[in-house]
Amino acid sequence: AGGRFPGRVAAVSIAAATLVGVTSLSETPYNYYRQWGGFLRRMGDLAAAEEKYALADDAAHGRPARHLQLARMRAKTGDVTEATSLLDEAIRRQVAAIEALPNPPKDAHGWLAFGLAQRELADAAAFAQELYPQADRAADVAAVRQQHDAAIRAARLAFQQNIELDPACGQGRVETTRLIGGRLLDSESAP
Repeated sequence: AGGRFPGRVAAVSIAAATLVGVTSLSETPYNYYRQWGGFLRRMGDLAAAEEKYALADDAAHGRPARHLQLARMRAKTGDVTEATSLLDEAIRRQVAAIEALPNPPKDAHGWLAFGLAQRELADAAAFAQELYPQADRAADVAAVRQQHDAAIRAARLAFQQNIELDPACGQGRVETTRLIGGRLLDSESAP
């Protein structure tokens, strides 16, 4: 009976290593740190929240992460240089994520994902319009305004396509309402 245990131990070890590998490549660590950071931010512990958001960024492996949230937090503390650096990284990652998506998307789910990614880019570009003048980058504001407006138009179109392709899915409608209710409008639509 003693001869069978090494095989079992090896099998269990391989299964455990596979589980650890899959988990590290999944969204689990990112979501864990993202949610913990958000909780700490809402509780007012900004230093601990920044630490968890930085861990979430590391776990994202180059995908869009919490750079925008960190930028907003750093801007509130007056660290405009670091906030600008984080914001630039947020925009860079969001643009890369959008470019990696099928364009045009192939189905309702794809249109929704495309719209959400564009909305995230619009959020970052809107914040850049506020932050860049403080960082002596007023000359860049026109470019991020154009980026914002293009992202809003693309998000609006994507959510409309999602609604047309899957009328039963309400998320496209919710996101369209968020664009208007959250005042995420392009310059031409703004009151």
